[in-house]
Amino acid sequence: MASHNSLFYSHLAYTTCVAAGPWFVGEVITDHWGVVFSFGVYVAGHFLPEGTTLIYAFFQLLLVSLPLIVYTASLMKDGSQTESSVFQLRRFVSVLIREGVLAWVVVYQCYTVYVIYQSYGIVSILIGPVCSWSFIYILFVVVKSRTLK
Repeated sequence: MASHNSLFYSHLAYTTCVAAGPWFVGEVITDHWGVVFSFGVYVAGHFLPEGTTLIYAFFQLLLVSLPLIVYTASLMKDGSQTESSVFQLRRFVSVLIREGVLAWVVVYQCYTVYVIYQSYGIVSILIGPVCSWSFIYILFVVVKSRTLK
């Protein structure tokens, strides 16, 4: 995957954004807007260290970023193999599992966006690189990895 710069750097940028970048901007406390990071919340001119956001970051990396990296690697591996009638069933099961993982990532991300929308409002979804912009990341990775030669 390192030989394909656009895929490598998109995975790196998303993982870095989850680990250190702002997740979203929203109304964190009534009548107070804030910025949520993996290591805490900046609201009303004060930084509040928060431990539960680290747990969310862990699950975001485990359930979105890692499966997409595996998905990309699987597509790259399948594209480099030659077709053989002996491995058709194995290939079918592999494709079924791979597409199931992709469906899981999309469903999990939809659920995450819904929870953040219910908690912090529509602005947090629109100005939220980790929340809703990750759909652009997912779409880019899927399209780019499927069109590799």
